[in-house]
Amino acid sequence: MKTVIIISVVFFISNFTRVSASVDCDCKQELNFYYNSLKEIESYEQIKGSNEQEFDELYADLIHSISGNVTRVECFRKISQLSALIKDEHALPIMKGFPIEKGDSLTNPTTLAQLRSSDYFQELPRVSMNLDSLQTVLEPRPIDKVEGLYPLKDMTLGIVKTSNNEYISVVITSESDLWEPGMIQGYYTQLPSGNFQVTFAQLSHKQWYTVRNENFANGRFFITRLKKENLPQFYDIIDENEAKFSYKRINKDVDYLRMGSFSRMTNNVAQSKELLAQVEGKLNGDHLIFDLRNNSGGAARVSKPYRKLIKKFAKNGKVWILLNKYSASQAEITALSLKDLDNVKLVGHNTFGASSYGSNYGKVSVSPSGNFYHTVTDMNVSENLEYEEVGVPVDIELDLQTDWIEQVLKLTAMRDVDNESAFAKA
Repeated sequence: MKTVIIISVVFFISNFTRVSASVDCDCKQELNFYYNSLKEIESYEQIKGSNEQEFDELYADLIHSISGNVTRVECFRKISQLSALIKDEHALPIMKGFPIEKGDSLTNPTTLAQLRSSDYFQELPRVSMNLDSLQTVLEPRPIDKVEGLYPLKDMTLGIVKTSNNEYISVVITSESDLWEPGMIQGYYTQLPSGNFQVTFAQLSHKQWYTVRNENFANGRFFITRLKKENLPQFYDIIDENEAKFSYKRINKDVDYLRMGSFSRMTNNVAQSKELLAQVEGKLNGDHLIFDLRNNSGGAARVSKPYRKLIKKFAKNGKVWILLNKYSASQAEITALSLKDLDNVKLVGHNTFGASSYGSNYGKVSVSPSGNFYHTVTDMNVSENLEYEEVGVPVDIELDLQTDWIEQVLKLTAMRDVDNESAFAKA
C-alpha cells in the first residue's frame, strides 16, 4: 500500500498546476538582460576564456526553452540557472515579491486582501495532488533524510523528492492567510558538493532568492531555516538576543571575545570601538576564544583592528576562532587571514561560503521589468574562490549537542602524555 501511495505522490507532483501568467513577463528580455549584466560583475572572470562557450550555450538553450508568457517564478528559475555558472554568493539573483509600502504590513486587512488578489499571488506555483496522502508519506521520514515535514508557526511544509536530485517544499497545512495548501514555497537541487541550490520565497512574500550554498544536516536547513520536529538542542547557533559585542574573562587562563558583526553602520562601528577599548590591556591569558558565530560580515576597515589584535595575541597565546554556518563574507575573510598563524585554530563548523567577492558601494542591477535584480560585485578576493559556496573548513569540528564554549574550554585544558597541548595536535 505504501508503494502505491509513493507512486501516486510522484505522479501528481510531476503534474504541477500551472497558473497562467496574468502579468506579462517577457522572460527572453529578462534573461537577455541578465546575460549581459553578469558580464559586468567581478566574478565574471570565472567565465572569460574557456568557460564562455558553456555560458553562451546555456543562455541559448534557456532562451529556446521559453515559449510564450511564463510566470515570474518560472522566469526567475531560468535566470538562476544561468547565474549558477558563476560562483559569487554576493551577486545571487533576487526576485521582487509583493510590494508593501513603508510603514504598512500584511497584518493590515486591506493590504492582506491586496496580496491575495494580486497577480503575484495568483500566479504562484502550486501542486495538484492529495496533500493528506503526501503528509502520510512524509511523516515517518527519518531526521537524517531531506524528505519530511517541516513545521512552522502557522503552517507545515513538506519537502518531497521529484527526481534524482530535485526536491520541492510544498505547503501541506496552513492557518496563515499568506500561504495556501498546495503552494510551492521552494525548489531544492542537490549539487555534486552535497550542498543545495535553493530557489525559495520569503514567508512574507517580500522577495524570492536563489542560493547555492544551502546545507542540510541533522534535520535542519541552515539558510531557509527549516527544521524537522523534535530535534535535540543544538549549540552551534548563537541566540538572537545575545549581545553582538562582548568580552569576559572565563577563567584565569581563558579570555572570550564575541564579535557578531563587522557592519560599517554607525551604531555598529561605535560598539566595535567600545569593545576594542574595553579589552585593551586585558587580554593576558594563555588562550583567547574569538567568537565569530552568526557574524554575516561587513567592512574590512571594521575587521582589521580585530585581525591586528588576534595577530598580536597569537605571538604568545593560543587563539580559538569559533565559526558556524552563519559566519560569512568579512568574517570568513578574517578567519582565512588568521588561520595559518602557528597559534590559531578554527573550530566549530564550516562557514557560509561567500568570501571571494563583495560590494563596496551596494550597486544593484535591475532588469527591464523591475522584477529581478542582483548586486554588482566590485570587490575581488578570488584567491578565496575554493571556499565560495562551500565555506571555510574548520580545524576541529565541534559536537552540535554539547555547549561549544565548554568544548573549547576542554580543548584548552587538554594535555597528552608528552604534556603537549591538544592545540598543537589539532
